[in-house]
Formats: sequence, structure tokens, C-alpha cells
Amino acid sequence: MCGLAHVAWKQVLEPGDLAVDLTCGNGLDTLFLAEAVGPKGTVFAIDIQQCAVDSTRELLEQKLEDDCRPETHLHCTCHSRLLEVLGQTHVGSAKVIALNLGYLPGADKSLATTVSSTQQAVEAALQAVCLGGMVSCMCYVSNDAELQMVRSKFASLGQQWASTETRLTNKKNAPVLCLAWRLSL
Repeated sequence: MCGLAHVAWKQVLEPGDLAVDLTCGNGLDTLFLAEAVGPKGTVFAIDIQQCAVDSTRELLEQKLEDDCRPETHLHCTCHSRLLEVLGQTHVGSAKVIALNLGYLPGADKSLATTVSSTQQAVEAALQAVCLGGMVSCMCYVSNDAELQMVRSKFASLGQQWASTETRLTNKKNAPVLCLAWRLSL
């Protein structure tokens, strides 16, 4: 399913854009975003676990030459603090804001996203994304309350948004990809 998310992100991202990975985890989504926005772009990566931030930093340094790397901001904090991390300068200018909900594979499962923190993060993301931009949430069926909250929030968006949901129907426990595009202000 991450491949499907990447296809969707690539449809809206251009070199020089601003992208945000709200749950950077192992850094693979951050790397994809960094490659898509290129050296003239900006990427913010956030995770509540320092080991995830460190892994993301190492991956970016290994995979991207200095002259190919966008301006990168890595923060060890909760994804609900997006607006604080972005600051006034970047609110309303993010082209893609990505969330991959749940916990970091191989790490402490008690440090997982929650309905409360994710609701705050999604509401902040909807404020921070620009016209033509996208908020992307990869939700897992193992946390049904979080999935239902994202579904409900995206379904309630007004006409200035388009929202979709994608799920692999032949995989019982496949994650659900929820996307919301800002069509107008």
C-alpha cells in the first residue's frame, strides 16, 4: 500500500515543493518525499521516537548526496504538534502531508499513534496543506477507532476538498489509504 501512497504523492509533488512526513518511522517515506521535492524543496520529518528520527537522518545521508538533498528539518515530537513545528512561515504551503499511523515496526509498541493525537494531527494537516495539496493517512485495521476517526473526518470535509479511500480487497488485514486533496480555499 505504501507504493500506492507514493503514486498519489507523485501526482501532486513538484521540485521545490514543501512536504511533511508526520510519522517518519524508518525514513522510507521521508526519502521518497525528499527525492520528489529535490534540492530546491523542503522536507519536514517528525516522529515521537528519537530512534526513528535518527534512522531517517541516517537514511537521507546515505541515499542523497548533499547537492541533491532538500532543506530538511527533523523533529522528535508528537505528530499533533505539526503547526508548531512548521511555524507561521510554512502553514498553508505544504504540498503533501503524510501520516503512516500505528507504531514503529521493531520498536516499542506502546509508543503508537492514538485517536486523540491523530485527530489533532489531521486537523493541523488540513490547515497546513496548500491549494492543490494532499493529506495522506495510511490507517491500519488493527486500530479501528483511529481508522474510523480519519474516515469520518475526511468524509465530513466540505466541497473545497476531495477525499478517497483505497483498500486492497483481497487482503483481509491490509491497511487503508485515506487521501484528501484541497481543491479550493
